[in-house]
Amino acid sequence: MGIAGTLHLTALQLSDNDARFKRWLADVADRPNGFASVDLRGLTAEQRLAFHSAARAAYRELSTREGIADASSHTYNVMSDLISMLDSISRGEPPETPPTDSVSDNTPIQEDLSQIWNNGAD
Repeated sequence: MGIAGTLHLTALQLSDNDARFKRWLADVADRPNGFASVDLRGLTAEQRLAFHSAARAAYRELSTREGIADASSHTYNVMSDLISMLDSISRGEPPETPPTDSVSDNTPIQEDLSQIWNNGAD
């Protein structure tokens, strides 16, 4: 729920100049639990920067909503963790990585923005 909400709110903040990326990210947010994930390394550098900027804008907007910024908001907590990670990376600190026994190959796979699961995604 937190990841889907984060992706949804981030997609809303993306510029209409990259409608394809915006539509794809909104579609990912609407996928069933377990399939709503994005490997940012699989995006182009331009898309990663757009994602980072949109995520920060979404977090700022979410932070102003009354009753949202508390421990019961899954999306707020995930967004807070995401922004902390982005801040850490921008300081030159390495991002957290999953345990090596749970990862078979750490090579990023290019995200396919043409892969749309839900016809109604805008």
